[in-house]
Amino acid sequence: MGVLTNIWGFIQKHWQAILLVVVLAGGYAWLQHQQSTFATTLQQIDASHQTEIDQINKARETEKAQHEAQLEHLQQSLERIQQEYSQAQASIIATQTAQQKQIVQTYSNDSVGLAKLLADKFGFVVVLPPAQ
Repeated sequence: MGVLTNIWGFIQKHWQAILLVVVLAGGYAWLQHQQSTFATTLQQIDASHQTEIDQINKARETEKAQHEAQLEHLQQSLERIQQEYSQAQASIIATQTAQQKQIVQTYSNDSVGLAKLLADKFGFVVVLPPAQ
């Protein structure tokens, strides 16, 4: 019993220091637990954030590829339209030239017929000078 009495006396004499050590040890253990929990949560948030960044980058690459495809399609359409325009313009010029040749051949010496044709085609009256 003497040992227990000595221990009890020590506890009664130094209870504040013992309580301080117990509180500090408990606080340290609680802080370590909180730090571990925070670290785990931070790792989960970081992994989730990295997943979101990867998805955004993938969407950006997909959007960029679609944009490039649309630009290529637009460029091809533009080239096709320019080619069709050039062909149409050449066709119009050829038709116009053929019509001019036909008019010249038909009305080369007939100024009255040519004046009538111009009046019919363009809607204005052609006044011919008196014939001499």
